[in-house]
Amino acid sequence: MKSVGHIFNEDSLIKHCSSEVKLRSAKIIGTIVKYSETGKKLLKQARKDGYKLMMIFGENWAGQVDADHKYIVLNACESDERLVETLVHECQIGRAHV
Repeated sequence: MKSVGHIFNEDSLIKHCSSEVKLRSAKIIGTIVKYSETGKKLLKQARKDGYKLMMIFGENWAGQVDADHKYIVLNACESDERLVETLVHECQIGRAHV
């Protein structure tokens, strides 16, 4: 996925994430880039604004923004389809905090 490397590359993912989580994150980002020009712009802007992407396991939520620490956090328990929508949404919220 060469085209997504400049958006959220491996360096912008939390270093202790497993390779499986990194691949899953890249797949979610790739789907957004492929199908949504607006989503692609939001992802690029989030990266430019210094946000880092991470996935953790949680309950009863899909995503969160930590504007103080510049993290966009996705719930790894959710489906990839849900996380595509969630990541774009969280990028919008993060943009509001800049």
